Amino acid sequence: MGQSLYKISEQCAVILEKRVPIQVLVQAVIAAYGYVAKADWYSRTQFDEQTVDGSFLTVFKNIEPEYDSSTDKYFITIPSTYLILPHSMGVNWVSTMKDRKSWVLVQNWGMFAGLQSALMGGRQVYEIEGNRMWFPKMTKQNNTCPLLLKLAIAYDAIDPYEELNIGPNIINDIINIVVKPYMSKENPIEKIREIIN
Repeated sequence: MGQSLYKISEQCAVILEKRVPIQVLVQAVIAAYGYVAKADWYSRTQFDEQTVDGSFLTVFKNIEPEYDSSTDKYFITIPSTYLILPHSMGVNWVSTMKDRKSWVLVQNWGMFAGLQSALMGGRQVYEIEGNRMWFPKMTKQNNTCPLLLKLAIAYDAIDPYEELNIGPNIINDIINIVVKPYMSKENPIEKIREIIN
């Protein structure tokens, strides 16, 4: 059985003797959850692992690409903000719904024009600009959709009441991060910013 972020917020409220409104704690718990996920990713890099733990991923299914006639390219609007990690690891997976090969992230696709490397082994590619994901190789003929997208901690998609696969050690870390600023006599908002940054 999973644990919801709302239940973790309630645990924080009990520790703080309900001095802080639950709505404030829910937002602090969500931010702390992202912080712990990022710390987990960095701890994995010590063991030469460059992956995000599956418990931190949010899956978006059946996303239909749109066509932008001014650039002659297909794109999607990324459905949520996500954890910013090195090498754009916050976007964990992009593919068609039934494809078993993740697409390749490229920067400045124009540099590949006319080169053999532009084939990318037959794999589809994507670029990220702001809140849009562009597909430079996608055409009307090979517009293979719908798409599957996996993001690390999709903030806009987090339902605080949804039960998540959060381990006891993660729960403990989240609680400690959230309650610590309120236990000192310093300004709690400034302390939270200091801990997260």
